Amino acid sequence: MLEWELPPTFEAGILSATKLTVLTRDTEFLVGRGNGPKAVFSGTLKDPMVGSSNWEVAWRGFIRHEKDKLGWVVWARTPTGDSRMRILYNSTQVGSNIEFGTHANWTKHSGGISLSGLTVGSWYAVRVDVRGHSGDGFHLAHMQEFEQVSGWQSLAESGGVCTEFESSGSGLVTKLNKLSNNLSVLKTSTDSPDSVFTGVNYPLTSSLREIVYADDRGCCQCKGEGMHIYDKPTGVPCSAAGCPACGYPIRGINAFVGSKFGAGCQHIGTTVKLHFVFRVDGNANVEVYYTPNDGDWPGPVFSANYSQATTYEETIDVSSYASKGQFCRIKIRASGSGELKVQSLLVFAEDGFSPELTYWSHGRGLDYNQLNAIGTRLIALYTPGKLLSYLNPPIRMLTTRGYRLFAFRRRGWRYLHYKPYTSDDSDDTPVLDYPTPGDKWGKYNLSKGDGSGQWDSIDLEKIDMLYYGMIYDVNDAYAAQEWSDKLD
Repeated sequence: MLEWELPPTFEAGILSATKLTVLTRDTEFLVGRGNGPKAVFSGTLKDPMVGSSNWEVAWRGFIRHEKDKLGWVVWARTPTGDSRMRILYNSTQVGSNIEFGTHANWTKHSGGISLSGLTVGSWYAVRVDVRGHSGDGFHLAHMQEFEQVSGWQSLAESGGVCTEFESSGSGLVTKLNKLSNNLSVLKTSTDSPDSVFTGVNYPLTSSLREIVYADDRGCCQCKGEGMHIYDKPTGVPCSAAGCPACGYPIRGINAFVGSKFGAGCQHIGTTVKLHFVFRVDGNANVEVYYTPNDGDWPGPVFSANYSQATTYEETIDVSSYASKGQFCRIKIRASGSGELKVQSLLVFAEDGFSPELTYWSHGRGLDYNQLNAIGTRLIALYTPGKLLSYLNPPIRMLTTRGYRLFAFRRRGWRYLHYKPYTSDDSDDTPVLDYPTPGDKWGKYNLSKGDGSGQWDSIDLEKIDMLYYGMIYDVNDAYAAQEWSDKLD
């Protein structure tokens, strides 16, 4: 894995091969980050909504607050109007209610909310509430904290190809320092934690339907055993709905049950693929849907039948379904018998560039094609966001009893922050599972602390054979995310 080096400063009359090589290596580092796998945002799909004058809880999660804006992307179907959304940090609303207007078909909405009065570096519980009418639809596809980065210096280009450097051109040192500056700007934008995929365990039935998350609290009698089989409209207040497994009243104010899996991601390149990891215990027909468009869902981008009890990995080419930079909504449908465990859903790009980059050596003449090739790659990385930095996504809350899991691809952050269950919700100790040689899984028990559910952290370097790039799981915790620093 390439390491980042501080971009050099160039001076008139001095062209160092070492400095030019740093430009090349840093560019390769950023291209690797830009194209590298990113977990899709684990949102929610409420279709249809119950509809009432009361707020319905649509999504619960956590975020470590870092930046002063919160961006969101929603698709909503609101044929009668008067439908809205609100977002809360630690039960306090941030921003105003978000109105969706009147739309007979699924329509994309997006925006940003200014955040103030919050403590940078502190973890907050995030809740998204919606209010509408019976039959409305709501798909939360993306959320993230961000800031707009300044300092990018424009490069001459034609159709995305850098033309800044010419053999007869002047101001070479100034142009080289533009590359160094823009490398630093792009590095800032990539120094952010990944989104975290929240897995799903879904019992299959003969009907092909959207897979469903479990309720976010569980039942204090059967501890959520069977909660994930409840497939009715969401948002039923806890006083009106008993546990579908045992009939006992559900704990928690406005506990929600059966929230359908609704994810989202940004189409991060030109050649884009979804990496789908899941386990089938029984027989399953699985469909995956992916679209940036409004209106009804188009047909699936992937469909297959499975009959063996094993783990599958599928790579789905979604390049033709969206343009670079667009936000897309995702859902999964399944039918069969037994159980489907969705373990990971990642998006990555395979964008190639020409010519290839080569390293500089002493005595080699100045290669303007190589300098333009570096510029072309930087323009490609900068263009989609223009430029958003620190894309810090909230993490969807986990159900107790391990019915869902967090899937990570270890990217380079040293510490894992995690929030263990309180003793009231579960006696289980959080566990980190990771693959080891021989198709086996290693287990590393995390600390439950004093049972009050306080955030904690673990140094991932202490876990033998948990290498960079590996996919690993965290079970039996409310939330988890990789960070570069340890919690005090």
